[in-house]
Amino acid sequence: MVKLEEGVAGLQEQVRLMRERLKAARRLVEVKADVEYLKQHNAPRPKGRPAGQGEVDDHQSEGQSESAGLTRKDQVVQLLGQQPERHWKAAEIAELLEIDNLKSLRTSLDEFARSGLIRKNLDDKSYQAVPVQ
Repeated sequence: MVKLEEGVAGLQEQVRLMRERLKAARRLVEVKADVEYLKQHNAPRPKGRPAGQGEVDDHQSEGQSESAGLTRKDQVVQLLGQQPERHWKAAEIAELLEIDNLKSLRTSLDEFARSGLIRKNLDDKSYQAVPVQ
């Protein structure tokens, strides 16, 4: 049992390191996109434009997120629905959905819970998918 727990701890550490590397790689892509845009247009890249987006994408509908066009609400419901029995902490959700503003996410999660899209567990302040009936 101890070896299994050590193995799980090792895997969790590997996942943490991979997430750090992925985050650093994404930052690098953003910086590279900033430099390329600056070289090409002699002006800073507009805020809110994801790296790799060309001029054609300027006409996307507002509110469309980087994650395949899903809203934050859709992303949260989809994530929680993948493991409906799991109790998700807001920080875990933020990390997986790459949301930097944890306070804003908590506000959204509370709003989603009040509207019945997800369930908030008051005892441990975690969130769950609403059971399908």
